[in-house]
Amino acid sequence: MAELRYDISQAFNAAFGAAGKLAVYDTGTTEQPVENILFPNAEVITIDESNVKSYLGTPIIFPITFLGGTYNYYSDGQIKQKELQDLQLPATTMVDFRRSKIKRKTRVNGGNGSIKETYGLDDWKIRIRGLILPEASGDFPEETLLRLQEFENLADSIRVSGKLFRLLSIYKIDIDEITLPQVKGYPNNRPFMLSCESTEPVELILK
Repeated sequence: MAELRYDISQAFNAAFGAAGKLAVYDTGTTEQPVENILFPNAEVITIDESNVKSYLGTPIIFPITFLGGTYNYYSDGQIKQKELQDLQLPATTMVDFRRSKIKRKTRVNGGNGSIKETYGLDDWKIRIRGLILPEASGDFPEETLLRLQEFENLADSIRVSGKLFRLLSIYKIDIDEITLPQVKGYPNNRPFMLSCESTEPVELILK
């Protein structure tokens, strides 16, 4: 049986239409590259070595982690609680942020433009996309998919950790939708996409 070989940039393009070059970060290590994963036409950038690494031994730039703890979930029509462990999203994960302003526009009769009344900022709309790839053994990592679904099933907001989130002062998110498409030609990897929005805790004091 022919050995499966994964071209990461082509896999992303097939799953999400995200074409472009990969940037491979050279940390000065002498480890041999993994033979079944290809990085053609990659641009090499030298950076300080990251403390967070993938199972390949490569540094993960801007890692994203769903933080564990006590969360609420629905069961038999009731809210119950469960303990979850941290889930570090795959090294292939990309994230996009979008936010709009809450404002009203009033057209000016007989004039140009409009009068704008700004009331505040909407929640951040967050799109998290990635690929769950086979592990070193070649087996599909079902555990990663099950853990991801475990967080998606919560009736609660999720505590999130990551430099990109911290820069935007996002510490908790809600998952609105999960998409798990199948890509032709890549039988043993699973793309995933999470549509999320930022949330902030609000305490209500009833007297």
